[in-house]
Amino acid sequence: HWISDFAKSFTCEPDAGIISNYKNLSTLNMSSINSKENQKVSLELATGNIENLKSSVNRLVLKNHTLGMNSTLDDWTPRSNLSYTSGIVFEGYHADEHYEMPRRLDWNLFRKIYDIQPRNYEQLISVPGFGPAAVRALSLIGEIIFGTKASWQDPVKYNFAHGGKDGVPYPVAPNTYDKSISYLSDAIEGAEIQRQERIHALKKLAAFSKRLFSD
Repeated sequence: HWISDFAKSFTCEPDAGIISNYKNLSTLNMSSINSKENQKVSLELATGNIENLKSSVNRLVLKNHTLGMNSTLDDWTPRSNLSYTSGIVFEGYHADEHYEMPRRLDWNLFRKIYDIQPRNYEQLISVPGFGPAAVRALSLIGEIIFGTKASWQDPVKYNFAHGGKDGVPYPVAPNTYDKSISYLSDAIEGAEIQRQERIHALKKLAAFSKRLFSD
């Protein structure tokens, strides 16, 4: 959900903060300012000759099947320490980077994109049917073949109050939970909702509290 009066772009640092239960070591973040060049290459690939795009995809797949497990890809990338692994998977020159080529791409989608000719990355990702597989495939080609790096830093900034971004809960602090439950109870009492909804919400909160401290 987007709630902002200040975001100027949905494709360049649009968020003030993202909340999640988890924080990954490597997450493709195409909205990072560090992904701007990769965005440009992705747009050029998607709006260019579809046969050239297929050729780029096939180069990655072909290298995957013909090179040895420890062979490098420096014959067509400026970085010499990109290592090759089994499957259509490449591990980047940082230990926390992990590239995985989507195994299936919708070429009819790319034909539609070629006909539409979006003018920028925001228009590109707004094309119906353009999803994670297309984003990842274009980004991977941009990084491995053309050397335009994308950001792999998880944009998560905030976590829930009683657990870490890694999904591991903090040790139980009863006083903290008591304050949180009291706050939620007051919020429910003051909410402009029907009486039955308020009673139902309070019962659920009480049941949760009882279950939380049952041990």
